[in-house]
Amino acid sequence: MHPQTAQAGQDRFDFILRVRDLLLEVLRNAWDSDRRGSPAPLDPDAFTVTRPPRPEMGDLAFPCFPAAKRLGRKPNEIAATLADRAPAALDAAAQSGSIPRIEGVRAVGPYLNLFLHSGSLARTITRQIASAEPPYGAPLPDTGRTTMVEYSAPNTNKPLHVGHVRNNLLGLSLCNLLAAAGETVLPVNLVNDRGIHIAKSMVAYQKWGGGITPQRSGQKGDALVGSFYVRFENALREEKRRLARDQGIAPDQIDASTERRLEEVSPLMAEARDCLRRWEQRDPETRALWETMNGWVYEGFDRTYRRLGCRFRKWYFESETYGLGKQLVEQGLEKGVFQRADDGSAWARLEAFGLKDKILLRSDGTSVYITQDLGTAVLKFDDFGMDRSIYVVASEQVLHFKMLFALLTQLEMPWAAQCHHLSYGLVTLPHGMGKLKSREGRAVDADDLLDELAAVARRKALAGGYVDPSAVELDALADAIGQGALKMYLLQVGAEKNIQFDPDATIDFEGDTGPAVQYSHARICSIVRKGIAAGQLATEDLLLAPLPDPFAGLGTGAPLPEKGSMPDRGQLADDSPRGPAAVRIAVGLRGGVDAAEQLGAPEEKALCIELARFPSVLRLAAGQLSPAPIAGYLLDLTKAYARFYHNCPVLRAETEERMRARVHLCLTTAATLRRGLALLGIAAPDAM
Repeated sequence: MHPQTAQAGQDRFDFILRVRDLLLEVLRNAWDSDRRGSPAPLDPDAFTVTRPPRPEMGDLAFPCFPAAKRLGRKPNEIAATLADRAPAALDAAAQSGSIPRIEGVRAVGPYLNLFLHSGSLARTITRQIASAEPPYGAPLPDTGRTTMVEYSAPNTNKPLHVGHVRNNLLGLSLCNLLAAAGETVLPVNLVNDRGIHIAKSMVAYQKWGGGITPQRSGQKGDALVGSFYVRFENALREEKRRLARDQGIAPDQIDASTERRLEEVSPLMAEARDCLRRWEQRDPETRALWETMNGWVYEGFDRTYRRLGCRFRKWYFESETYGLGKQLVEQGLEKGVFQRADDGSAWARLEAFGLKDKILLRSDGTSVYITQDLGTAVLKFDDFGMDRSIYVVASEQVLHFKMLFALLTQLEMPWAAQCHHLSYGLVTLPHGMGKLKSREGRAVDADDLLDELAAVARRKALAGGYVDPSAVELDALADAIGQGALKMYLLQVGAEKNIQFDPDATIDFEGDTGPAVQYSHARICSIVRKGIAAGQLATEDLLLAPLPDPFAGLGTGAPLPEKGSMPDRGQLADDSPRGPAAVRIAVGLRGGVDAAEQLGAPEEKALCIELARFPSVLRLAAGQLSPAPIAGYLLDLTKAYARFYHNCPVLRAETEERMRARVHLCLTTAATLRRGLALLGIAAPDAM
C-alpha cells in the first residue's frame, strides 16, 4: 500500500487531523488565489494541532509557523487569513459529519484557535468509541508494512531479571502499538542457549547437582539452573583467589589482565571449556544434559512470560544460528569483504563506518557473539521477509549493533538499512527492598520483583480501603495492580533514560501512577453496576465490544515438551460477584450518542477533547517507537475524568436524559482507558 493512501485511510478516524488537513487546504487555495501559482508544498506532518494554554482561548490551536517560510508571509498574517477564510470550509465539513461543529475561530498571534460546539463534539467522539471504530475498538487501517520486533533475549543459565523486565515491557508494548497503528507485527525471541556461560551451569550441575530436578527442589526450572550458575561463579572466584595466593599475588594486585590469566589456568574453567567443546562436537551425553537443563529453564520462562503477558510468533536459538553466521563470515572472506589475520582469525575492517575493526572468528575457528547475530539476522529475513526489523536491547549494546548493521551492509544485504536498534537504559531498585534479593547475587529476579509488587499492592489496597476483599479475587487483583504500577512507571519515560523504580512510591491510587488509572476504570464500572442494581440502567442498555487482540492464540511460544494451559496471574477472574460481567467490555449506552448532544459542562467538554486526542497520540507513539506518549495520555485522561467525576454527578444527574448521557460518556472513557492500558500490557480491573 502506498504510504499516502495508508495515511489518508487512517486520517478519517481522527477528526483533529481532518481539521488540520482542511486548514492546510484553505491555505493552499488562498496562496493560489493571491499569488496565481501552484499550491504551496505544505507538509502535513510539519503541523501539529495543539491545545491552547487556557480553555477560554479555545479548544484547538493550529500553529502557523511551519507555513511561514513556504508562503513567504508572517505567521500572524497567515493566522488572520485563516480566520477569514476557514469558517466556510469548516462549516461544510461539519454539515457532512466529518468533523464536529466549529462555533468560532480566532486568530491569536501566530495561532488559529478553534472553539468546538460541546454537544457536537460529544456526539462525534462518543459515536466513534461506542461503535468500536479504529483505533478505539479496532486497529487503524492496514499500512501494508510488516515489522519484526525482537525482544527479551534471555540466557538459559539464569532466570529473567529486572533488566529483562524493562526489555519485555518495551517489546510487548511496542508490538501492541504498531499492531494498533495498522502494521503487521512479528514478535520474536532470541535465546542465548549456547556458550561458555551455559557450560558453566552444566558443569556445576554435574559436580554438585546430585540428580536434583525442579520438581524435587520445589523451584522453578530457570531458578534451579540459575542457582548452579551462581555456584560455579562462586567456586571459580574462590579458586582464582587460591591460585593468586599460590603465585604470591596479593588481592589488591589482581587487575583485569591477571583475572584473565588466572582463568586460563583454572581447572574449573578448563572443565567448562571442555564441556563447550564436547557440546560443539555434539557429544550425545553432553547434548542430553543441555537439552534437559534448557527444558527446565523454558518451563520457568513460560510461567514468567505468561504472568507479564508476553507472546511470541517464533523463538530463535543461537545454537541453531551460530553455524550460519560462520558460513556468512567464510563467504565474506572468499569475497574479500573480511580478512584473515596472521593467527588465522577473521576480521572485519569497519573504519569506513567510523568503527574499530571487529573479530568475527577466533584463531581456532570458533565464533564470537556478533557472528551468531549475523546468522540470526539473515535467517529472520529469510523466514519472514519483513519491511523492517527492530531489536529491543539495552543501551550497553549500542556499539554492538552499529557493528552488526555495518557488517550486514558490507555483506550487501538489501535490507540492512531496515534494521533498527531500540536501546533502553538501566533499571535499579532502592536499597532495603525487603525480601527482594538476587539468586545470582547481582540483579533482582523478575519473579521476586513481581511477588514483592503484588504484596505491596495488596497491603496498600487493603489499608487504603481501595478494595473489597469479599468481592474480588484478591491475589489476582494485587498482581494486576503491582504490575500496573511497574509497567506505567517504566513506560511513561523515554526508553533511553536510566530509571530507579521504587514500588512503595509508585503503588499509589492517586497521582500519576498505573493504579490510579486502573482505579478510574474500576470506578466507572462500579458506577454502571450501581445504576443497574438501582434499576436506573439495564444490562441490555450496554453496547459491548471486546478489546482487539492482535496476538490471540500465539502463547509464549516457549519450546516446552507439553504446552499445558497455565493460569495467567495478571488476569482477573472471569466473573465479578458485584455486577454483570458485561460491564467490563461495555463501550457505551444504547441511545447514548443522541443523548450526548446535551453534554455542555466545561468538564464534560474537556473530557471529550481528551478522548478525541487518542488517535493522534497512538500515531505519535507508533512513529516514535515509544509507549511513553500513550502512558502520558492515560494519566492525562485519568485527570480529566477525575475533574468530570467531582463536578458532574452521574447517577444523581438532574434529569434522566442527562444521567444517561453522562453514563454513556463514562463508558466511552472506560473503553478508552481499557484500550490504552491494554497497549501497555496493563490489566484494567472492573472492580476494586
